[in-house]
Amino acid sequence: MILISPVTANPMRRIEFNGIELDVCPDTGGIWFDQGELGDLLHGRREDFENLDREAKPEGRIDVESRTESARYCPRCNVPLYRYRYLHSTPIELDGCEGCGGVFVDDGELGAIAAVARRVGGRRLLPEEAAAALAELHVAEETYRTQWTLVEKASRTLMIRIRPRI
Repeated sequence: MILISPVTANPMRRIEFNGIELDVCPDTGGIWFDQGELGDLLHGRREDFENLDREAKPEGRIDVESRTESARYCPRCNVPLYRYRYLHSTPIELDGCEGCGGVFVDDGELGAIAAVARRVGGRRLLPEEAAAALAELHVAEETYRTQWTLVEKASRTLMIRIRPRI
């Protein structure tokens, strides 16, 4: 089955890379990973990210930036994709599908993921699910800290107002 690019709505081309069949947008160089395929690549060699990014270079030149504002749809399920950060501390934004678990990676993002891998050194990178859970915990922790700070400020204000003046 030929998949349609979430960015350009044109047919994608199929390539094989390290035993994984992937779909590449010929106009933008973006890559569609079915569920688990990006994880398989993440557990491989770090150089594979850059090699695949080079292999998936766009044939044409489409202004991807102008197309990022419009909704992207899953090439498998045709449901809207959601944007999320790769790990919670990086600026790398990927597009995921809640229906089938696939992920769309724009041109250049695999190279950015490789740079993160070099930065973390020999430590193993987390799978997407664990990274998403950590991001949710981080948000919950920040919300808790904000609420606690507000409570502390309110209690200090009340203490000042309640204290009798002599």
